[in-house]
Amino acid sequence: MNLGIIKSYLIRYIKLFMGIFIISVGVVMTIYANLGTGPLDVFHIGLSQITALSIGQSVQVTGVVIIGIGLILKIIPGIGTIINMYFVGFFIDLVIHTNLFFTPMTFLGKFILLIVGLTVISQGAYLYLSSCLGAGPIDGLLIGMIRKLDKSVSVIKTTIELIIAIIGFLLGGPLGIGTLISAFGFGSLLQITFNIWKFDIKNTRQETLQDIIRREHGGKSEKIRNRDT
Repeated sequence: MNLGIIKSYLIRYIKLFMGIFIISVGVVMTIYANLGTGPLDVFHIGLSQITALSIGQSVQVTGVVIIGIGLILKIIPGIGTIINMYFVGFFIDLVIHTNLFFTPMTFLGKFILLIVGLTVISQGAYLYLSSCLGAGPIDGLLIGMIRKLDKSVSVIKTTIELIIAIIGFLLGGPLGIGTLISAFGFGSLLQITFNIWKFDIKNTRQETLQDIIRREHGGKSEKIRNRDT
């Protein structure tokens, strides 16, 4: 592997981890806004309340399940998917334990924290998706369904998150105005973020574990041919 390829992968991994950390910070902000979290986090918090899992651990367990569903739908994860599955949960617990955020006293303060949190999440999502190392569990499922159903990001994401929010609420998760804003508005916010950065999610190829195996196998075959000649 030449120096140029190594540098390219280094930059991509930096973007991946930066994006994952930024997403985690944004999620914690929406939790502390206390107006109802995003649909997926309603489920994560609900799961943590009926089990001995922390919120971050609930994120990790949910990620494993979603990757499994994706495999059934023939959506192959990438190395970034696996990294996202573990580190989003890890960083969420880490940020919570730092006590960096607090719940504002006024509704306006809570609302501002919620909107800023959602904006931060959208920027983090762009960063790690643009690394093309594999979408996170839920985003991988989202991208797969976008391609299979040929629908917009906002339509697919809103539908998925509404279903997840209802299940999370039944588990005891915090459903509120923030959940509605996230369910009906975050898909559009994400699309706006992609448009700002001129990022075409439909035509962006995310590297899968299958791609890595093929590349490594191809490289070994090439070495064998060169050695034999």
